[in-house]
Amino acid sequence: MSGSCCASHKTETKTTVYWDKLVLYRPLIVILGISTCAGIALSVHGVPLMNGMMGAFLLFLSSLKLFNLNGFAEGFARYDTLARYSRTYALLYPLIELGLGCFYLSGGFPIITNMMTVLVMSIGSIGVIQIIRSRTSVSCACVGTGFNLPVGFVTLAENTVMALMALINITTMGVH
Repeated sequence: MSGSCCASHKTETKTTVYWDKLVLYRPLIVILGISTCAGIALSVHGVPLMNGMMGAFLLFLSSLKLFNLNGFAEGFARYDTLARYSRTYALLYPLIELGLGCFYLSGGFPIITNMMTVLVMSIGSIGVIQIIRSRTSVSCACVGTGFNLPVGFVTLAENTVMALMALINITTMGVH
């Protein structure tokens, strides 16, 4: 009788762990979903799908950071390589994201926009990798200070995918 109890408990625990992770990352899932919808809607009007998604995603993230700019800068400095040494960079980061988001949506300065995205996301990835390797528990400021997400593989995936999308944009410019 106790064997069936334990087997049931293991299944519940595994399901609970997956559910808890989905709930934990809900802010990013919602932002990604809405950004995808925005990208699809904008693509109907001539904005490339990937640019629409990236632009909307960056605008959402920057807006969440701007609600508590000082809190964001403090949290960001705990894991971002450049923000650790430059408070100015930490304070400007949401504005950099805002600008990149606007340029993705408007189509302005595509080479500079994509190169800046690769640079910013690559710099961010270095600090995230350091946190992952050290197994330190740090809250991610990627969605501002209103949510308690851990810096980890999801943060690394976010930065890496954005950098790869920007690289794809660069390599396909002029190809129709």
